[in-house]
Amino acid sequence: MMDPSQCTLVILAPTHYNNINRSLVWPYIDTLQTVFDRVLIAGSGDSDNDNDNSTINLLQQKQHHNTLYFMDLDTLQDQDDQTSISSSSSSSTSAMDDRLAWVKKMAQHLIHHPVIVCSSETNSTFMLDCLHAGAADYLAKPLHLPVIQTLFLKLHRRQGQFSSPNVVPLTSSLSPSSSSSSSSSSCTLTSSELDMAPTTHSSGLHGDDDYYMLPTALQPEDINHRFKEIVTKDIQLTKAMMDIYAPPLPSPTKYIPLSSRQADDLKLKLTQWDFSPFEFNRDELIHCVYLIFEMTLSEPGLSHLTLTQDQLYDFIIDLANAYHEDNPYHNFAHAVDVLQCIYYFLCQLGVLTHHHHHHHTAGQGHSRSTQHLPQHVLQPKHAFALLLSAIGHDAGHPGVNNMFLINSRTPLAVMYNDRSVLESLHSMTLFQLIKRHGLDQCLGHLWVGDRVLTRHQIHVGWVGF
Repeated sequence: MMDPSQCTLVILAPTHYNNINRSLVWPYIDTLQTVFDRVLIAGSGDSDNDNDNSTINLLQQKQHHNTLYFMDLDTLQDQDDQTSISSSSSSSTSAMDDRLAWVKKMAQHLIHHPVIVCSSETNSTFMLDCLHAGAADYLAKPLHLPVIQTLFLKLHRRQGQFSSPNVVPLTSSLSPSSSSSSSSSSCTLTSSELDMAPTTHSSGLHGDDDYYMLPTALQPEDINHRFKEIVTKDIQLTKAMMDIYAPPLPSPTKYIPLSSRQADDLKLKLTQWDFSPFEFNRDELIHCVYLIFEMTLSEPGLSHLTLTQDQLYDFIIDLANAYHEDNPYHNFAHAVDVLQCIYYFLCQLGVLTHHHHHHHTAGQGHSRSTQHLPQHVLQPKHAFALLLSAIGHDAGHPGVNNMFLINSRTPLAVMYNDRSVLESLHSMTLFQLIKRHGLDQCLGHLWVGDRVLTRHQIHVGWVGF
């Protein structure tokens, strides 16, 4: 059964504190000595000094698994130049702090053992950044006896994970530093005072034993930090791609509002099968897209959504800008053509009700029974997903096909592993624009509660386009 009296605590000290009275630097060292079996001090340094690294490496190899490491971050800076992080500092600012670099360096060196840090700094951002840098725990000064007595619990999580029959405990033959004024249970170690441990190869194999040291089990704070890094990198990647394939407009583009008569004329043309996008200029096509979504969002099943006119226009204008007008076919006019065609079919099928009665011939409108219409299969929210996929199905299209990209070994084809390269690009572009303009927030439960279903329906919409 483990208890503090069976554990060793190693204080990692900056090099410039090696020859100073330890009781002055670490006033709690006497309390540490009453709790732990042994308290050692090792010069870790605050730079990439080879001697310091050698000392830490040898110390790590010689210690048994009942050893934890302790860092007082206040000792890194000179006493005359103590600075603290402002309570308003951001995580990115604190990440530049030398103390965090020291924590990260030691945590990487000592992955077999927990590294506990303490400081008089009480800023929560700095505390979290220390944990993200690899610290097993953060203690705010002053250190009291009950807190010190619980430090050994950090070993319980990792006990046995790195145990090996060839890991030898530190022997009592190591002599204390002559400059020490503390009791004999504490000593200062240097590389010259440590017996050479078995050689550790860069591959992680130790000598002739040929066993592999498994990495430390990830703690919850490590997982959170790893996830944060992944999300940050993904955001940077998607932003870079969007800047290339769908660059934001240099300044907000204002639309000229339609008069009631103009809107009615466009609505009438949108409900006709012989609609031709080539009869309209770019601004008129943008109005056509807006009117289709306006009429769709007024359906009983979608009328609760809170998209504003400005927000919808901004999204459509940005999406139109994602299409390359110099493409002879895959341009914004083509996207509007597909959108109007899908809208026409949905109206004809009775899924959408707007102006549906204008388009039946004398016999068709009365001979068609509602029981043959697919309202029980398709709902307005499904129609909305189809229309979104229609207008965005070729967003960012470079003007060449998948085989050209794959055979040319373009970076885009490599990134998507030669599978549905353009389809993946169009999907990514559309969803990023949806997020850029806050449509995912305004769509409420349609995007949150049914987010997976809605996205799947939009992806499925690509199959037919």
